[in-house]
Amino acid sequence: MLGKQLLLYIAVVAAHSNGCIDGVCENETDDSLGLLHLRQESGKDAYSYRRRKSYSYRRRRKSTSYIPLTGFIGKGNAQFPTPARIGVELQVQGSNGKLSDPQLLMLDTGSSTLVFCDSSLGSKKLEFDNYASCAFYGGSSCAKDPTGKDCPGYVGYMFKGNVAFSGGADVPYATTEYHKRQWMKNVPYATMEYHKDMLCSNDQGSGLFGIAYKYMNRGYQIPKGGNPMDLWNVGCNEQYDQIEGALMQTVRAQAAPHLIGIYWSGKMGKHEGALYLGKSAISNEHYDAKRAMSVWSRNFSYFTVMMYEIVYVPASGQNYSLVVDQTCFNSDTCYMDSGSPSVIIPSGFQTLIDQHKDGVLKFVIFPPEDQYKTIAVDDYPTVTLDVAALLSAGQLSYSDNENVLGIPYFAQYYTVFDVSGGSTQIVKM
Repeated sequence: MLGKQLLLYIAVVAAHSNGCIDGVCENETDDSLGLLHLRQESGKDAYSYRRRKSYSYRRRRKSTSYIPLTGFIGKGNAQFPTPARIGVELQVQGSNGKLSDPQLLMLDTGSSTLVFCDSSLGSKKLEFDNYASCAFYGGSSCAKDPTGKDCPGYVGYMFKGNVAFSGGADVPYATTEYHKRQWMKNVPYATMEYHKDMLCSNDQGSGLFGIAYKYMNRGYQIPKGGNPMDLWNVGCNEQYDQIEGALMQTVRAQAAPHLIGIYWSGKMGKHEGALYLGKSAISNEHYDAKRAMSVWSRNFSYFTVMMYEIVYVPASGQNYSLVVDQTCFNSDTCYMDSGSPSVIIPSGFQTLIDQHKDGVLKFVIFPPEDQYKTIAVDDYPTVTLDVAALLSAGQLSYSDNENVLGIPYFAQYYTVFDVSGGSTQIVKM
């Protein structure tokens, strides 16, 4: 037995000399503990040892590259005083090559622009074709009157450069600080020269990381001698160019599949979620191909989902349903929005829900376009959310203009967006 221990010790020390042995590679050395950590992706056995003549033998799970996400409480208002948010830490590389301090941005599937609150993160040398970014988040009424009290928004210059995901994304075998990070290279981003009621207060967020399609990432040409505030004063009502957003550009530049996977535990704090890109979106512990439901989505502006009907099932009494397929097909008003603090359903449900305050909401969604005609409605993919939980958290809203699976949905379902294939996969957690 002693001989086997000695051979194992020698083999592991030999592995340290070149970083790898039999597919098992060095990840990092912690000199303070005297530990060498060995990791691998093949699923084979991995070894670790303590230089002080002790070792352990263990089997490790397959490692998957991901970007850590944070659950946090964002800036609130009268309707949502303490809204839950999903955040990601990013760092901007300046024209001098140095990285900024980490900035916590809200991950937003309901917008398309990467925008930082701190205007000092922009560099004159990195300005992007004299573009400005300008947006309001209070609906059409705000575009007509941007000075309205319920009209959050911002305006600022656009830039093009490198942005890094902070927090040490789980990238195996990284050997330098540069390679330990995942990067979005030569991508468009904006900073806020002026903002109003935005997520711009440290622990409540430092901007927006919009990851939807380019329709909503709008670059406005600044007239010669003008400045971004000229756009604000006219409610961003000028001609614009559509510009593919930072994450979308990054994912599509990689080898297929072009996937974005979002996991969130529903809890507050760091590392309570994960953002997966490419193949890792369907090769992680949250994805289960046998349980994944494929739904029909459109690749235009939002991450839309083609809903067939919404059904309210109280604990007792009669079900109430509304067929919403025409609403969804005629406009981009049915979508998944991690930036929405609530689930939004038609106002026709409100009286019945106020009366019962229990049961579940069922969102029945069309299968992918090439499948739905061969599948019975009773077998359509369905998202189910608990009404009492939504009411208790203040996360249920009503509107006759849109049907939205907001942040409460993401706490219950792992979601994979295929940004080139027109479908989305959802897995109940």
